[in-house]
Amino acid sequence: MKEHRLAKHDTVQSTQLQVQWLSELGEYFLAAMERAMRRAFDRERELLTKALQQELRDSGDVTQLGRSVASLEDDQQWIGIESLSRLRGLVGGRFQQLKARWVDAGLPLRAHRGDRTGKVQIDRDAWLELAAWIERQGYEARLAADGSEYLFEVREISKA
Repeated sequence: MKEHRLAKHDTVQSTQLQVQWLSELGEYFLAAMERAMRRAFDRERELLTKALQQELRDSGDVTQLGRSVASLEDDQQWIGIESLSRLRGLVGGRFQQLKARWVDAGLPLRAHRGDRTGKVQIDRDAWLELAAWIERQGYEARLAADGSEYLFEVREISKA
């Protein structure tokens, strides 16, 4: 009888430890997921903001879409990128590797010093890889608005 109670006690303790371990594991994964989501949202803030603004415009429910003065001042720091050579001149990097990322993202190369050839079809995943590479160089990137003379814009990440 005593052995049965000890076995039952051990099983209860084991179950309680398993529940505690699963709870701690769940909290760990939730915290890791939250950190990853925050980094993703921080990295794609401009893209998400533009998409949200467009959705609000399309819905017709928007009463105020103006940007604040601080946001307008931020826009002055953005540098337009219209070509691969402009990007390389600004952020550096090995030409062939940068060219491969550029082309994979669907960004056009100039045949000569004239217009771009064809319409730009951005590959989202490849664009995100290029933007991540640009970020590792100390800059953040955002796609330019439709009708802009630039393909995208970059600005130096503040060190403050």
